[in-house]
Amino acid sequence: AAPAAAPAAAPAAAAAAASQLSDAEREEAARLDLAWAQLHLDLLRRASALRLAHKAGGAAPAAEGEAFSQPEGEAFSSRHDLCFASLRLEPPSRRCAEPASVSNFEEAREVFKLAVAYVQRAKAYLELDGFVTDHFAALQVEQTLYQLLAAWEVDPTRRLAMHRRRLQLLQAVDLINETAYLQLARQARFDLGGIATEILELKAAMHKGDPPSRQEQKLAGAVASVVELYDKFTAGFADKAGKPPVSVEEGSEHAYLMAHFHKARALGKLHGLESLRGSLASYQLLVQYFDANPKCAGMVEEAEICREMAELLPRRIDMEASKLAKANA
Repeated sequence: AAPAAAPAAAPAAAAAAASQLSDAEREEAARLDLAWAQLHLDLLRRASALRLAHKAGGAAPAAEGEAFSQPEGEAFSSRHDLCFASLRLEPPSRRCAEPASVSNFEEAREVFKLAVAYVQRAKAYLELDGFVTDHFAALQVEQTLYQLLAAWEVDPTRRLAMHRRRLQLLQAVDLINETAYLQLARQARFDLGGIATEILELKAAMHKGDPPSRQEQKLAGAVASVVELYDKFTAGFADKAGKPPVSVEEGSEHAYLMAHFHKARALGKLHGLESLRGSLASYQLLVQYFDANPKCAGMVEEAEICREMAELLPRRIDMEASKLAKANA
């Protein structure tokens, strides 16, 4: 069960309380805050999943904000054997027992605000200088909270702002020693590319009805961001000469291939020759990898798409080149 209120809101009171704790106690308190934040994240994730399942099923609550009819569990009553009455705990949260009770943006935002309050207090002690792994665990919780809340937001401009905040949080990866924290850095850089891809898809949907020239203008920056961030991720797998690897270790292979795949798709959203040629180069790299590693697990569909695009794109490039030549004639 979750606590009924957010962490102490008064900075002076919180600072005074913290000053009376030892370093070991403050560290444990920070880890407890992070655990509470994770609990709220899990609650919001489950509520989001129930919302998607509800939409797919077609049924609707009788009124805005009304909870779905079937609770997933039941909060402990005062008579339950595991209530630990002597501890004088706060009453359990109904939301933890019934994630479906979070049924609109305002309720989702309340869960989000509670979780972020805990994350912020945890980060105040688990600083990057000295707690790199724990600090990034907190950053991952925080950026995931923004991701989940964005799914409830109907205003695309506000959703964009939430995704951009996610980018800002994980850009802390630029401040760490990536050799010492290789897997952590790889995960953060891959996530950055994924966030940039989400931003690109959202902007593409926002400008779907615009004239091609305006679409090109509005999407160019987002495409460049996807390419830059995924290039930083894949650069970590290159050999000393900067050449792409013939094969990648199993634990990182899927992420490596998907980075090139999303980069190719992003470049393909633009009509300029340079962008299309870059997209073709990425698809060709993937085809070469699949040919050299025929046992790539779980990538059959992506491999087929890459082969198709590697065959189709040269024709599209020729068409765009012809259009450009006629326009300049």
